[in-house]
Amino acid sequence: FRKAGDLHDASLASLAHLALANLLAQHGQSGEAIKLYQDLINHPSTTVPAATAQLQLAQLYEANNQPADANKIYALIKAKDPTTAAGQIAAQKLTGQR
Repeated sequence: FRKAGDLHDASLASLAHLALANLLAQHGQSGEAIKLYQDLINHPSTTVPAATAQLQLAQLYEANNQPADANKIYALIKAKDPTTAAGQIAAQKLTGQR
């Protein structure tokens, strides 16, 4: 996976980084996953928009029993993109609908 993330095509690299972050999160390497999600948020692409990485990061925070961090991200997404699918998901998470 790490070599795939070094691809010159930004779209494929973003997808590879997202897949790697998800894999790391599933295997208890939250710190590394958080770094990758934050990099994806700071460098969005057409294949992995910032809101997608933000949702994944918020879900990781929820899984790690950090609801305040998760809610902060959900609030940012809702405020920035209230009419998009990501904004609607964030709004549902903030109101307790899972």
